[in-house]
Amino acid sequence: MPTSYPHPPKGVLLFILLGGYHPFDPTGDAPDMLVEQRIKTGEWNFDESAFKHVSAEARVVVAALLAPVPGQRPSPEELLEVRLVTDQQHMRRESPYVSLPYLGLPTWRPHSFACMP
Repeated sequence: MPTSYPHPPKGVLLFILLGGYHPFDPTGDAPDMLVEQRIKTGEWNFDESAFKHVSAEARVVVAALLAPVPGQRPSPEELLEVRLVTDQQHMRRESPYVSLPYLGLPTWRPHSFACMP
C-alpha cells in the first residue's frame, strides 16, 4: 500500500461529507486543469455557512488531510491518535446537525451529490 497519494483523497472525502461541497471546486464547474492546480497549491478554504456546525478539531483534521505535500498529511496511525477519533464522549455528543449521534456526522445534504463524480 502506498504511503502517499498524488492528491489528498481522504481529506477531500471528509471535506465533502462535512461541508457539502468539493474543496477544490466549490461551484462544481471548474475545469480539470484548475482543480489540479488548486490541489497542487493547496488552494481551498472553509465556507463558514457550510462549516458552522463543524468543530475546530474537525477542521484541523480536514486541513491536515488536505495538505498539498503528501508527506505533510497525517498517516492512518496518526489519525487514530487524534482525540476527535478516540474520545468516546466526543462521539456521543448530541447536536441538532447530527443525523446519527454516535457518528458525529452532519446530515447529508442533497447538493452534496452534485459534487461527486
